[in-house]
Amino acid sequence: MLSEIAEDFVNADDSGPAVKKQLAEFINNLWSKKLSDTTLKEKSAKYLRPVNCETLTTPRVNPEIWEKLSHSVKQHDLRSSSIQKTVSSAGAAMCKSIEMLLEMRNSKQPMSDSDIQKLVKMASDAVALLGHTHIDLSHRCRDLIKPHLNKDYAGLCASHVPITALLFGDDLQTQLNNIRASNRVSNTAVGNRHKQTKGHPS
Repeated sequence: MLSEIAEDFVNADDSGPAVKKQLAEFINNLWSKKLSDTTLKEKSAKYLRPVNCETLTTPRVNPEIWEKLSHSVKQHDLRSSSIQKTVSSAGAAMCKSIEMLLEMRNSKQPMSDSDIQKLVKMASDAVALLGHTHIDLSHRCRDLIKPHLNKDYAGLCASHVPITALLFGDDLQTQLNNIRASNRVSNTAVGNRHKQTKGHPS
């Protein structure tokens, strides 16, 4: 059963017709790295949950249960909640754009350039927020795999290692070679320091 599920994921990356080159570059850029803290905060603040969209929110742990949780579990929950909050902001942006489209349809007025610009901006912000979440979740996946890697290669999970269609980047062999070289330098430096300290009279 697990093999069948895994196979579904492997085959789930089918693609459709290409979009405009400039748009593709825009999307690829947004979905290749996280937003800065300032940008994330600004974009999230623009799209608050409509008061009557109760489910467009980040569920909180019931206080009675929260009090009983360990520190590590709380940290894990807070990180997950942060990801959900960003998704909720993207959902609010899409909700706002849908409402705007419905209002335009009902008014039966031609769409102005200003209206189009607003919709494109909202859609772009939603894509940016989802791209941030996408990268955040990929880093979470790395963190889950990290304990199962040889400790010498823990550097594969570093934030500077690019995430592409492959979790540890396209050129894994180069990454491994760089880590081996770095480890050799570190081991040599530490080894020499250890010898000098050991041979120094007390």
